[in-house]
Amino acid sequence: MKYIVVQNTYINGDATRVGYGIAAVEEYDGVTAVMRSFPDISSDLESVKRLTDLCNLHKLEQIHLKDVVDDFLVTV
Repeated sequence: MKYIVVQNTYINGDATRVGYGIAAVEEYDGVTAVMRSFPDISSDLESVKRLTDLCNLHKLEQIHLKDVVDDFLVTV
């Protein structure tokens, strides 16, 4: 299990914005499977990178990802 940053572009009329999120992924026989994803938690790429790095560093269990994202959202 590892965590990656995900990026999505949202278009509303003439306005465009980019949102970043986090996904838990696993590789099976060379294929990457997304196990859980929170796609739009911030427009700040650096803060989402830091969150992803911490999840990987501490080998966060996937079951705790929602709580970690909730805590992250409270602090931003």
